Amino acid sequence: MVVYAQQQGVTSYTGVAEKAWFEQIQNFGWKCRALGPCNGLEPTALVALQIEIEDDTLARLQDGGVYAPCQFRTLYSRDVLNGWEMGQ
Repeated sequence: MVVYAQQQGVTSYTGVAEKAWFEQIQNFGWKCRALGPCNGLEPTALVALQIEIEDDTLARLQDGGVYAPCQFRTLYSRDVLNGWEMGQ
C-alpha cells in the first residue's frame, strides 16, 4: 500500500478497523490516528482511522518489522478498460 500510494501521490488512507486491530496497526510504524471515539469498549468495537503516507513511512514500517517488498502490476490499463467499455 505504501509503495503504491507514494507512486500515485496518495497522502493518506482512511478505513475502519476493530479496536484490537487498530491498536496493532498503530504500533506497526504508520502515522495512524483515530478519526473519532471508538463506538464501544469491547475489542470488536469499531474505530474509524486515517493512515498518513509520508516520505519516511516505508522506513518506519521496515523498522517496525512489518514491511516486505512485493511485486504487483495493473492487470488492465485505462486504455484497455475504456476500449472494453465502448465495445471495442
